[in-house]
Amino acid sequence: MKNNKILLGYCVPYAFLAMYGDVQYGSMLLYALMIVCMGLLCRSCIKAKKLGVLLLGNVCSFAVCAVCILLFAGERWSWYFKPLLPYSMLLFVSVIALVLQLLIYQASTHKTSS
Repeated sequence: MKNNKILLGYCVPYAFLAMYGDVQYGSMLLYALMIVCMGLLCRSCIKAKKLGVLLLGNVCSFAVCAVCILLFAGERWSWYFKPLLPYSMLLFVSVIALVLQLLIYQASTHKTSS
């Protein structure tokens, strides 16, 4: 049951919301909120020792964000993230978030196994 709650938490489109805040309000604050929320989800995966849930959760998050961009991103988004397109920016943000989470996961499992 806990795995389902973690996966549900990953289905919130954090990257999309951060990008939306950037486009609409010119604020980077939602990127920080995205990092905090995904960090908490990563911490839950570490406690449960579920690397698969972390990976699947990030795939789900990316998919939900891609659908949100498809549905809600307007014409303004196509020039705002130049030289990247909205989907390229989403991929960039998602990969950075995944790499950070994997580094944290690896560091915490290495620390506990030593």
